[in-house]
Amino acid sequence: MRLAGPAGPGAVANAVSNKAGAFRLETTAAGKYVLEISARGWPPASVEVVLSGEARDIDVGNIRLQLPPCSWPGAICDDFGTSQKLSALSVCTITQDPWRYSQQSVTVWGKLRISGDQLWLAGESCTTPLKTPQGTVWDSLLWLVPPASNAPDYPAFQARMTDIIERIRVRKGLTILATCVGRLETRRDIASAVSFGPEAKPQFAGFGIQGIAPAQLILGEIKDMIEGPSQ
Repeated sequence: MRLAGPAGPGAVANAVSNKAGAFRLETTAAGKYVLEISARGWPPASVEVVLSGEARDIDVGNIRLQLPPCSWPGAICDDFGTSQKLSALSVCTITQDPWRYSQQSVTVWGKLRISGDQLWLAGESCTTPLKTPQGTVWDSLLWLVPPASNAPDYPAFQARMTDIIERIRVRKGLTILATCVGRLETRRDIASAVSFGPEAKPQFAGFGIQGIAPAQLILGEIKDMIEGPSQ
């Protein structure tokens, strides 16, 4: 944080926010100030603050940094594969009724996640997740699968997915948002494809490791990847 004041370089205050993003700057001179906020990997933001000299505390509210453009240093906005002009859906939308989209080409966006050597596309804070008739909730996940091993673009996709997995594994706290295009596959009975083991622990029979995803996406393209700063 940098507070640029009206009286030149001598009226500048600096601070670093805590993990929650809260910060405090102190100055005594009245006037118009410009509060500049910056974080590694993100474009800076600025807001004007007016101090009357009477108020002891001023709350500037929540200030959000915008996602960087593709030209921003460190931003990754990759197009990979063959472009298709399809409307993008969220993972939340797909997974609340996956059978509706089964065997269709879909464009879906979400957060890339890893589990072991597997890559997933996850929804965030989905309000209407898929549930079994007994009320068991499925994770809002799509298991990402490369093309068939005999497909011409299989080696490139496999290498790309391996690179993404390694990047997330090495850089703790890294967030990657992405748009994926491919063919969605699921089963008509997927909502009820859950049994219960010892201690009534649910055992899912979906896709990916431990069958926890209600659908899988046979990839044709990974694009619009945007990295958030790792902690």
